[in-house]
Amino acid sequence: MILDTLINFLLQAVVVFMFVFVVSFIFWMAIDAAKQDKFWWLMVIVGVPFVGSVVYYFVEHEHDYAKLPKSHIVFGRED
Repeated sequence: MILDTLINFLLQAVVVFMFVFVVSFIFWMAIDAAKQDKFWWLMVIVGVPFVGSVVYYFVEHEHDYAKLPKSHIVFGRED
């Protein structure tokens, strides 16, 4: 009885966590698209929320590592 209640509580907590994560991700991508004046991407994210957000993230989102300067350090080589 107690074990069933505990398992049920943990499953509900996981579902709530996933829901909050997905909604936060959708808002993050929508705000990013709006900041960069990408109206059609914003319409895709609003129209097809999760799929549109994932596609936008991989296709258009400016990743922080892309902004870093190139490093000229080569490991394993001594000059």
